Order: sequence, then structure tokens, then C-alpha cells
Amino acid sequence: MATTEERVDKLETKFTTLEQQVATVATKVDMLVIESQQQREDMRRMNEKIDANQKEFTQQLHSNFVQTMIGVGAIMAAIGGLIIATLK
Repeated sequence: MATTEERVDKLETKFTTLEQQVATVATKVDMLVIESQQQREDMRRMNEKIDANQKEFTQQLHSNFVQTMIGVGAIMAAIGGLIIATLK
């Protein structure tokens, strides 16, 4: 049978092992938190870029629409002028 001192030594060894395991897990948790924060920042940047791209696309679409409507109006005016000239 093991003496009290041997049992205490075994318990101290187990305790030290558990402390090391807890420290390892704590380090991994810290790394996961840092990675999560980085991913959150990456997502924020990506969303900002997407928002900027959408705004630019909307502005270009609006500009193209206005230019098209001006062109259509000019064509209609020209056709109307030709019709009026033809009917005279």
C-alpha cells in the first residue's frame, strides 16, 4: 500500500498535469477569441466594400438610365419633327 507521502506526490503530479491542461485550453480559447475578432473585422470591411460597390453600381445605373431617357426623348422629338414636316 502506498504511503501518504506517495499519494500526496501522485496528487500533486495530477494537479500539475491538470494545471498544464487548463493553461493549454486557456491559450487555445484566447487564440479562438482573437481569430473571431479578426473574422468580425474582416466581415465588417467586406460589408463596407460591398456597400460602396452597390452605391457605385446604383449611381452608374441611374446615370445610364438618365442618358437613355434623354436619348429616347431626342429620338422622339426628331421623329415628331419628321412627322410634322411630312404632314405639311
